[in-house]
Order: sequence, then structure tokens, then C-alpha cells
Amino acid sequence: MRAVLLGGDMLDTQAMPVALAQQLAQESSPIGRVYRTVFERCRDQRALILNKFPKLN
Repeated sequence: MRAVLLGGDMLDTQAMPVALAQQLAQESSPIGRVYRTVFERCRDQRALILNKFPKLN
């Protein structure tokens, strides 16, 4: 999926290993902040996400 952030940065997302997501989340850029927010929420709310949403694949 492609998104344009408020500052004009282009964010292209795709499935990736957890280690890569953690690495990207450490960047101080706007894209790094997006990855950090998503990673933290997925990690912190994992049980709720698994219970609420059906498995897609």
C-alpha cells in the first residue's frame, strides 16, 4: 500500500519480518515514527487483534 504523509513523504508498505519493522521503527524520520507507532500498537494489543479480526491467509 502506498500512502503520502502530511509532510509529503511517500510510505510504501508490505509484509516484512518483525526484525525489519523494529529496525525501521528506530529511525527518527516521519516514516520511522509511523512504523514505531504501528509496531508498538500491534505488539501491545496482539491478543485483542488476534481475537477480534479473522485470520486473512
